[in-house]
Amino acid sequence: MVELLQPAFVLQEVQAPPSSRTQNPTTESRQHHGGGSSLCNPISKPTTFDDLYSNPADPALWSLLSRVVAQYAQQNAKGGAVAGNVAHILDSNHGKKALLYTAINQLAMGSSSAEDGKNIAQKTIQKAALLSPGDPAVWAGLMAACHADDKLALVNNSQPKRMDLYLALLSAVSASIKDKEFPENYNQSLEKWSLSQAVTGLIDTGRISEAEAVCTKNLKSNPDQPAVILLLRQVQCKPLLESQKPLPDAVLEELQKTVMSNSTSVPAWQWLAHVYQSQGMMGAAEMCYRKSLQVASQQGSWSGKLSSLLRLALLALQVCMANISNDHWSSLVQEATTEALKLCFCPLAVLLQALLQFNRKMGARETRRLLERVVYQPGYPKSIVSTARWYLLRHLYAKNDYELIDVLVNNAETHGDTRALELNQKLSSQ
Repeated sequence: MVELLQPAFVLQEVQAPPSSRTQNPTTESRQHHGGGSSLCNPISKPTTFDDLYSNPADPALWSLLSRVVAQYAQQNAKGGAVAGNVAHILDSNHGKKALLYTAINQLAMGSSSAEDGKNIAQKTIQKAALLSPGDPAVWAGLMAACHADDKLALVNNSQPKRMDLYLALLSAVSASIKDKEFPENYNQSLEKWSLSQAVTGLIDTGRISEAEAVCTKNLKSNPDQPAVILLLRQVQCKPLLESQKPLPDAVLEELQKTVMSNSTSVPAWQWLAHVYQSQGMMGAAEMCYRKSLQVASQQGSWSGKLSSLLRLALLALQVCMANISNDHWSSLVQEATTEALKLCFCPLAVLLQALLQFNRKMGARETRRLLERVVYQPGYPKSIVSTARWYLLRHLYAKNDYELIDVLVNNAETHGDTRALELNQKLSSQ
């Protein structure tokens, strides 16, 4: 047992910088993105690792490692999840809290742990809820797992299954906090986050009236809540944005004011950028995404930086795909994806680079090389691979390369990619 629990394999996963799988970031880019201090220092102190090497059977240390990774180094979530599982195996008492940290790390792993349909994070957090029903963080974690499950369902064009749970889980968080001796700032932060998560889940699943009612009720008890006002504006704007009609200038000004009152919020700037993007105001959208990147860098938020960079790249690629001749946007795709890949191995960034090349030179050999890397190399999520397969098929038909078309179609059949098979049927009949 002791041999199995040696920490080297977990610490290697935690300590290995994400850049080891891509290019090494320069000192200048680390400073620019704020990645040099708050992301790595909490887990890189020699004393922490020395303790683990000296006491590999101490569940408290494994639990601490899992927590620190989840909080400060989400790019190493796989190692954090393993550390939490080790703590749970060693000691059921420490394992109760470690189950929560394990689940959060599993969520941070993203689609790599969700697309297999096993809902690993959700099952882990449900187990934690059974063992610690009085812990509000567990119910908040379950809400996050449900939201992740619903988002994945929407991406896959299927019906969300957890949409009826958000309000019940929000009530569970509030009930768990009530009359408990938690620090006041902890209570406020958790309730604020849970409210935001519940409202976002309701918006995403189309329950607009319920989301608006939750925000309105919360503001009645305390009107001075800029974050909740922002949530309310997001709810109210959802139908307007879906109508695809231009927003009046007065509405845009009001939204700008609301975001300015939440100027330290990365999601607030990203949402305003999305609004501008829906209005065709690409320059304004770019400025907002850059602002969200700046805020995330100042806060040392790894996930905030990564999401801002990817949204910038998607914005620029959208302009490129519209065949607008401007080197600025293609350069922005390349710049943003390159910076994202310095943070970690990012399948979406690799795909966006391939799509940029497809847009530049559809029939080029480099286009095929980049798309084949995504389709045939392991480690890419199913949805990313499906998109790359669709574009690769178009490239191969443009080149009349029927031998490689047969290989790709067989690959699509093996993985049940109906979208690629439908495109093949359409192209082959032309």
